[in-house]
Amino acid sequence: MPYSIIYYKRKERGLCPRCGRVLNDNKSICSDCRAIQREYGKVNRLKRVDRYNEKKKNGICVKCKNLVYEQSTLCFSCLERRKISSKRWYQKRGKSWYQKNGQYKKEDKSDSSFCSTCVEKAIVFGKRRNSCLDCWVQTLCSKRLHSKKDWKSLKELLLSQNFICAISGKVLIPGVNASIDHIVPVSKGGGDSVLNLQWVDLQINMMKSNLLHDEFIQTMKQVLQHNKIS
Repeated sequence: MPYSIIYYKRKERGLCPRCGRVLNDNKSICSDCRAIQREYGKVNRLKRVDRYNEKKKNGICVKCKNLVYEQSTLCFSCLERRKISSKRWYQKRGKSWYQKNGQYKKEDKSDSSFCSTCVEKAIVFGKRRNSCLDCWVQTLCSKRLHSKKDWKSLKELLLSQNFICAISGKVLIPGVNASIDHIVPVSKGGGDSVLNLQWVDLQINMMKSNLLHDEFIQTMKQVLQHNKIS
């Protein structure tokens, strides 16, 4: 007879499912089996601590066999997985857990240095919410391009431009003057691909409107010449 069937039959009869003795209390197993379980747990904990200390001493990740990243106890891949799991936990359960335990205060939300969506450090501070660079780029993509699928490419484009406007050379500050511009306007057949996008200053983007790059430069030259003549 399989052990699982014996286990459940003993449980139905009110016996200890492990050894078959009569239970004198309302516990699920007898006192002798509980003592064995405690000793077994202590031995396993000591073994885990020894393995942890040995890996930490040799500079090996405590979760895998790779080398640790900088001064951490984890490798780079394990750190990234922990970061992703903490983001998911915060998005699904974190806010409600903090509200339930009284550790999440709405009045301190605008003063926090962390993103309101994830747990990264915020760089864009607003009245209602704060955002990190990733969440800010995703929000901007959904507003301007109606899709978030190319947000990573747009972030790389912003980093490659060194936060400098592609037309005027101004410093771009996320949430203040950074905006996405279509090199070839949509009204003139331009698409939403990354090859047709660039990061420019918000005022420059508003002045450029639906002009091509050469048309916009020519218009600016005419304005400068007119001002010099006047």
